[in-house]
Amino acid sequence: MLYLYHLNNLKYYELGQEILVGRNVGSITIPTDNKLSGKHFMVSLEVNGAEAAVFLIDLDSKNKTVLNREEIPPNQKMPMTTNSLIEVGSQQFLLTESNSIPLQQIEDIISNWQKKSIVKAQKKQIEVAPAPSMPHSPENISKKEALLNELKINLETIETKTAQDLRDLENSKLALIKMANEQKAQKTNQINQLVQEIETLKKEAQKFREEIQQKKQKIINLKDLESD
Repeated sequence: MLYLYHLNNLKYYELGQEILVGRNVGSITIPTDNKLSGKHFMVSLEVNGAEAAVFLIDLDSKNKTVLNREEIPPNQKMPMTTNSLIEVGSQQFLLTESNSIPLQQIEDIISNWQKKSIVKAQKKQIEVAPAPSMPHSPENISKKEALLNELKINLETIETKTAQDLRDLENSKLALIKMANEQKAQKTNQINQLVQEIETLKKEAQKFREEIQQKKQKIINLKDLESD
């Protein structure tokens, strides 16, 4: 069984044949996120005999759909695997095989995608320059200095982005913990309320039994008076 886990509200959605997500249309609607299109994306399950495949399709959304930290083209089926990460607007979804994954495991999955994204960005931004034919000429020295400055700027950009990504990850972690604690507190309050209601019902039942017993005793006393 496969599920689409919505990290923002800690809810699992069972993946049948397909799940449509949008701001106001679909099996999952998020009207509060203005960055979502009316119909934003769809996750579909295709079964061919004993084999099954899951695909993500961006429905020509305005703000695009990001799969595993990479923007995908619209109206094309993109293959997904377990633990694939979908990001749209401020929403995050995970494709899972269980509907009860520990919070720490979810955080590890997101952290892993974060690290892969940073490494990929570094590979794209830092390029190795070709070996110059005259390494000591003024022209080549100027090129090296320009390349060095460019690499420094790229490094500063990467460090800034990495710091921001880490802050975003920490904020997401704190938000997940807060929501989990709130749900726990809510369930605890419901349990306590039920316990109180049960105790009240027990007291009322005991009082009712005592009244019945008193009435029985009065009937017995009346019968004794009549016999005298």
